[in-house]
Amino acid sequence: YLNPPIEHKYLGNSPKTISYNTVRKMIQIIKESSINPYIRKWAEKITENVENRDSIGDIQAIFTFLQTYIKYVQDPIGVEYVQTPTYMLKQFEIGDVPSGDCDDFTVLALSLLRSLGYESIIRIVSYNPTGEFEHVYSLIYISSIGKYIVFDAIKKDKILGWEAPNAVNTAD
Repeated sequence: YLNPPIEHKYLGNSPKTISYNTVRKMIQIIKESSINPYIRKWAEKITENVENRDSIGDIQAIFTFLQTYIKYVQDPIGVEYVQTPTYMLKQFEIGDVPSGDCDDFTVLALSLLRSLGYESIIRIVSYNPTGEFEHVYSLIYISSIGKYIVFDAIKKDKILGWEAPNAVNTAD
C-alpha cells in the first residue's frame, strides 16, 4: 500500500498532557510508520548512495535530509499536534517545504531509521528550573560502535551527535 492517507494527530492542550500524551502518540505513529512500505521506500531513497552496512552513513544521510529539507516551526500557541511522516513526505513530493517542530522531526527521523532496522530511544528534556519538558529528540543505536548517538536535526548549524547542554530534567 504505497499511498496511505495523509493525516494530522491532535493531542490536546494542557501542559501535563502535552509531554506524556505527545510521547505516547509519537511512539504509536513511529511503530505504524516504520513498517509502512512508503516510509521504507523513502528511507531507501535517502540512503541509496551510502555503502552497504554503513550504519553511520545511513544515519548521517537521514540527518542531512531532515536538516536540508524540513523547516523548523513551532506548533500554534496552546495546541499540540504531531504530523505523520507520510504527511510530511507528501508535502515534499508536491513541492512544498515540509515543516514541523521537534516532535515532528523526531517522528519522521525515527520512522525512517526504524524502517531500516535501527534501534532508537526518544528523549524528552527540560532546560528550565521548573523541570517541565520542552524538547524531544532521539538517540539511535549504532551496533558497529556499541552505543547510542544523539540525533537532533532541528538546528541547521549542529552536527549529528550534538546535544544541547544544561538539561535540568531528562527522560528516555
